[in-house]
Amino acid sequence: MIRLIATDMDGTLLRSDGTIHSGIFPLIYRLAEKEIYFVIASGRPVFNLRNIFKTVQDKIGIIAFNGAWCEWEGVPYLCMPVSPEVCRKAVLEARKHPGLDCSLDTVEKGFVENEQSSYWKWKEARGWIEKADLMEVIEKEVVFRIKLSGFEEETYPPVLSQILPQFQGKTEIIRADRNGIDLSGVGNGKGKALEKLQGILGVKPEETLVFGDYYNDLSLFECAAYRVAPENACPELKQKATRVIEDHNSDSVYRAIEIVYKKGELEW
Repeated sequence: MIRLIATDMDGTLLRSDGTIHSGIFPLIYRLAEKEIYFVIASGRPVFNLRNIFKTVQDKIGIIAFNGAWCEWEGVPYLCMPVSPEVCRKAVLEARKHPGLDCSLDTVEKGFVENEQSSYWKWKEARGWIEKADLMEVIEKEVVFRIKLSGFEEETYPPVLSQILPQFQGKTEIIRADRNGIDLSGVGNGKGKALEKLQGILGVKPEETLVFGDYYNDLSLFECAAYRVAPENACPELKQKATRVIEDHNSDSVYRAIEIVYKKGELEW
């Protein structure tokens, strides 16, 4: 019997255009009535996830920043900020590389220095992102995620070799998407956050179903007996999945969750 469902957002629950099946919100309420817990586990910032799921926030768990933050029904249970020292070093290193964007996230908003940043241009974040001197932000705010982005996948090797070794052991380095690296508090990850919520809710891994599509979902897969990847997932996720379903543009995750609601399990 599945008692907890956790799903990634981009490339998993969301379609390529960033939209979501409107039926997910009433379905979350129906799941709650059956005492099936629902958790969003994403690299997205807290403010964005709270906004998307504002109508059901009292019924769900949120894992944000790839695990640096988790809450249940709006109450925080895990908060792992990045040290100011690491933040300063990341900003200084990013400034040495033209075209490499650096952004900082707090619980309430994000900060950028460059108005050409893809984060600044992200439509969903309008009103939540501010342009500022990032060094000044570090002195005033608690930062939960540093994002280095703007490079293409084939340029990962030089970025990894030139910058990231300086942060080994000082921060968690997460390959978050195809053109970005996240730096956050040491020891976090989606899996750690999900373990925290499983403990709070009294749910075992063998009662847990997870959905994911990318490398940052690997730790999520380690916490569940039922691991589902859409067809568009990276090869490593598909290898570890107990089931591969249609790609995310076909609303396959939503439809799989509906089956769990009706039957209490998927047919493995």
